[in-house]
Amino acid sequence: MGLIDNWLKHIRDVRARHRQELELIKDPVQKVKRLVELNVVAQAHNVKRNSNVLEAMKKRGLQVHGQVFSNS
Repeated sequence: MGLIDNWLKHIRDVRARHRQELELIKDPVQKVKRLVELNVVAQAHNVKRNSNVLEAMKKRGLQVHGQVFSNS
């Protein structure tokens, strides 16, 4: 699928890492919601590994937070 494969790889990795938990969720809507939450946590951790972010965390007390918004 081209460039989108690079973006999807990250969420596929999250899905694989949490496969057992996700398989226990039978409702597909709830399963997607949980995958979204897990992905936000993973991406927040990825951001915190960036050298500029690490420096700002040390020197200026930067904090990284993830949020999930839903209209349901």
